[in-house]
Amino acid sequence: MKATNYCIITTTIDDENIADKISTSLLKNHLVACVQSHTVQSRYHWDDTLEANKEIVLQMKTKTSLFEEVKVQIETLHSYDLPEIVMTPIVDANKEYLEWIEKEVQKSKILNCKRILFVCLGNICRSPLGEGIAQNIIDQNDLLIEVDSAGTSDRYTGEHPCGYSIKIAKQHDLDISQQKSRPITKEDIVKFDYILAMDERTEQALMNFGFSNVYKLGDFGDYKGADVPDPYFFHSFEGVDKVFEMVDTCVKDFFKIIEK
Repeated sequence: MKATNYCIITTTIDDENIADKISTSLLKNHLVACVQSHTVQSRYHWDDTLEANKEIVLQMKTKTSLFEEVKVQIETLHSYDLPEIVMTPIVDANKEYLEWIEKEVQKSKILNCKRILFVCLGNICRSPLGEGIAQNIIDQNDLLIEVDSAGTSDRYTGEHPCGYSIKIAKQHDLDISQQKSRPITKEDIVKFDYILAMDERTEQALMNFGFSNVYKLGDFGDYKGADVPDPYFFHSFEGVDKVFEMVDTCVKDFFKIIEK
């Protein structure tokens, strides 16, 4: 029997607050018509250890064509390194119920998630701040936007942000300590809609790499194209607050523009 154009998407999470955030975001954006939840006992191997944990199962009804958008939203809000996101086609169902799903998801005003990548040289000082500030805006306003950061160099791959950036972020109630540096990839060229470079050197490196949708962060927030100073070369914590202020102002101005 041929499947319908509708599906059930399933994910699991061990945090009620995150489960609620995922459900609310998807429903508010009309990416799913219905979310059902229940608690289960999950048993599985993780890192060669047999685990047993209580989890919340979320089952979401939507159109098959919206799976990628739903998946991105779940990945953005989920706390697991490897979340379960499984799509099961609805082979058959009563016509009236499928029509109701269609009606609900047609209300979606955002059918394509915007994706933003912040980039500096090493992805340990400035771009992690950009990612952290942007993620906070997304969380506070329940936006359907995916954000990430990377470096033009792979020198610091796998390392956490520098101490200065972690400290100044913490002073503004942002935790970026768990971010890990990674280099830009060819896949990023296709995946991300906006690439925000921290300085002119990074901007040029990105264009040489093959990116076309590159913007200099200092072009926003009335900074007139200025480079974002790199705290990595600061001899003390003095002045890092100005770096944060610049990144914060520019990111907020950028969000105002893309959300219009």
